[in-house]
Amino acid sequence: MRSRKPSKLILLIAIVAFMAVALLSSDSMADLLPFTGNISVNIRIANATIPASFGAQTISSAEQSFSIVSPAGNFGEVSLRFAFNPGFTGGAVQIFGSSASLDVDAIGNRLTIRGFNKNFVSQLGEFSFLEGAIERQVFTDIIQEGKKVGEARIVLRLTAAEPGERIAELRSEGSVAGAVTIRANMEPLIDQTQGVTNLFAGFVSSQNGNPIRSGTVRVISTGGEFSAPIRPVGDKGGFGFLGNPLVVSGIAGSNVAFFVEDFKAAEVQLTSEQGVREVNLVVPITTSGVNFADWDLDGVPNGRDKCPETWRARVNSDGCSCAQLLALNDNKGSCEETADKGPIWRPPEPPRPKCDSPNTCLPRSPDYCAEDETVVQNCGLCGCPAGFECASEDTPLCPEGQECITDGGCYKAVESVGLKCFNNNYVIGPGLNCSQIGPSFYDFFENDPLKRNLNAFVGVKVKSTFGGKKKIKKGIMAKLAAQKLCIDTTDLGCVPKDTKCPGEVAFRDNFNEVIVALQTQINRLFSGAGGTPLGAAATSSVALGSGVATGLTFAQIGAVAGPAGYIVGFLIGFLASLIASAFVSVDISYGINSAQVELVQPKVTYPCDALLIGANESCSPVLYQGDPEDKVDLLFIADGFESELELNRTISSLLDYGGNASGTIYEGLFSRAPFKQEKSAFNIWVVSSGGVNYSKDPIHPSRGAYPDLKQLQKFATNCPDRDVVVFLSAKEKFQSDCGLDPVTSPCMLSLPSEPHPGRALLQLMGRAIGKLSFEWYFEIEPKVIPSRRVDEFSLITVRNSPNCKANRAAAQKEWGSLLQAGGTIGFYDGCGGVCGKDCASYIRPTRNSVMNNVTQRCTDSCREGPPYDPFYLVNEQAILEGIQNFASPVNAHP
Repeated sequence: MRSRKPSKLILLIAIVAFMAVALLSSDSMADLLPFTGNISVNIRIANATIPASFGAQTISSAEQSFSIVSPAGNFGEVSLRFAFNPGFTGGAVQIFGSSASLDVDAIGNRLTIRGFNKNFVSQLGEFSFLEGAIERQVFTDIIQEGKKVGEARIVLRLTAAEPGERIAELRSEGSVAGAVTIRANMEPLIDQTQGVTNLFAGFVSSQNGNPIRSGTVRVISTGGEFSAPIRPVGDKGGFGFLGNPLVVSGIAGSNVAFFVEDFKAAEVQLTSEQGVREVNLVVPITTSGVNFADWDLDGVPNGRDKCPETWRARVNSDGCSCAQLLALNDNKGSCEETADKGPIWRPPEPPRPKCDSPNTCLPRSPDYCAEDETVVQNCGLCGCPAGFECASEDTPLCPEGQECITDGGCYKAVESVGLKCFNNNYVIGPGLNCSQIGPSFYDFFENDPLKRNLNAFVGVKVKSTFGGKKKIKKGIMAKLAAQKLCIDTTDLGCVPKDTKCPGEVAFRDNFNEVIVALQTQINRLFSGAGGTPLGAAATSSVALGSGVATGLTFAQIGAVAGPAGYIVGFLIGFLASLIASAFVSVDISYGINSAQVELVQPKVTYPCDALLIGANESCSPVLYQGDPEDKVDLLFIADGFESELELNRTISSLLDYGGNASGTIYEGLFSRAPFKQEKSAFNIWVVSSGGVNYSKDPIHPSRGAYPDLKQLQKFATNCPDRDVVVFLSAKEKFQSDCGLDPVTSPCMLSLPSEPHPGRALLQLMGRAIGKLSFEWYFEIEPKVIPSRRVDEFSLITVRNSPNCKANRAAAQKEWGSLLQAGGTIGFYDGCGGVCGKDCASYIRPTRNSVMNNVTQRCTDSCREGPPYDPFYLVNEQAILEGIQNFASPVNAHP
């Protein structure tokens, strides 16, 4: 007769009874525990700082205990101890076979642990009993770059162990440091038990029905732990097939649990029956057609989850719950769980500004100093700036389709459109469901107004000495037509109708070069014998007929981002996977249909109501010299300034409108030709950000943390007339630079990073207005896989700049007639900024101009200024042309 699993209550009574006996008799549980089985533990620490002691010549150590806390209370603790070899300075390490990052603060004697994740399974006999608890210690080496740099120890102490799974928090001094999952798989030891061996096989899928084709199935039974690999089985995934069933031993009638990764997928009982038993596993994760992992089960793929460890909580598109959003913002503001977008964090209401002249209108209408000395809006008394309408109780403003506004403010209606911009994150393959990959993914071919498929973009020619060319070509075209393209988008929300996506202007400006680079790269990939591409396996290891080709990653600096990135990426990714999987004895060539590529719109639009911009939110004129249609309108988005007075002084210094600082360390935009002579062509605007989020550039993290471009787009929207945008930070350090488009990719100027900020602004305006390249280069290895990067394409915009050419012949053609005695205009090696090795041989026109070094003067030798080198003639002409492109031609100057 099969024994039944005892109730949880009986098990708990038995455990308590055992502990009482053990207190009196033994430190070992192996002989006395009336149960058999094991306890599996998964410890996760995203970010925790613990006390440490560091010494240059002695062994350094760090140790901390974390309480295990569940809703039912505290039921144990996890202790971590690290001992490091002398000289250990931190960094990426391997601990217990998993990656983690250890940051050393030797001055503050602290160690910060990031991304720690450890799984281990212990048989109950491996635990010892100590002071009313069971305890298990695990030791391992700490490995860095293949070498042992220390040792680590985990001590797990449980004051209560019950069958089943518990998910709890790890707390230290009241703060949450991580999470732990504990599974106790215990069965009573019954007299005259019968040992049996069972054979298992089955299919593995996610909870939404997609097959899982890789990984490992683990089974925990009373006889121990057993495992088998997951392998493709036709169009499914499974374990135990092909004559290799999973063999599991244990006590007849006892339960066995099946796990995939760290997730329990099934539970069955061991029986005495013969033959292979089918057990199909359903893993409690949601996957797409490409099986993206979502280990915290919040519906957001790991690669895009900015808040891991939410564990089935309701989250937003970044994977963050309300609790995490509030924690990230120091518990300031509020968080609301919406039905369509999940949690939304809202910043706290700023205190009303104070004033000292009650019952009077202030200089900036419609601001009014109220009786309680706070600033309010009262357009009925104070009027509105030109172009704005008053919205008061007496004169309500009622936009079509929107509620009337009567708050006393002044508003301007701007025609708007909802805008989603494509980016370089995409997936291509047959039968994809884009909505399952992610909520922001867009089905390109399904929504194409021209009803095209991939055949429209790629021309195929087949040569074969064995005949059958038509059949082969037909087969290739059928594969092309079956492909689905899912492209990720960034939703900018409602923006003015003329708003462009990042990279859109640069893509159009460089379109011919993009097509040439694309065809060159394809020829390079597919020039191998018999049609097999060189490096095809490195480019894509997935056969097109059964899976997907994932997107290429592109360097952001010096590359045409946005639409060009995804077009180049999905075509090359697709062709690589196609050729890698078929027709190795056939000569196949491919051509790009540039006319169809040119028709691609790199964005999705949706209808929006008119955009109402408040006068108090709009940009303020610092220098207004005429109709924006006839001027270069330069907008500063300011962040981190303590007062309006500080901001005004900073902008005044950066501009030096009077030209009084020329030749000093305080040079500004209008200190130098040609800006000095053309200053009447400019309007200057400013808007305060009120605070933005910063994050490091994933390609070049050493460049510092940059502001959120989507946030900057919102601030720029409040100044519809802007032509060039400069984000001006008074608090954050980063490398100052400009994007490809002067509006959609603003210039970034970090005051803390620039000893000569006015000169730095000169250099940035050379980039934004004159389309000039840097006249220096710094060769780097981008943080992308070299075999998956289109090198030729990333240099297009550098080669097309007026002051950086690929070779001497191109430079001679461009500025050879401007050569000057003394070498102020000549041919010098190296330009392009942060660039690849090609830039070392590119040619620039000057030895040292503003575009090279803003702090030096070079004649016979270079020395720190003042004085400093100017732009010189090649660059000045490019800037003048740029000014005239933005504004009406200015009058000639004497």
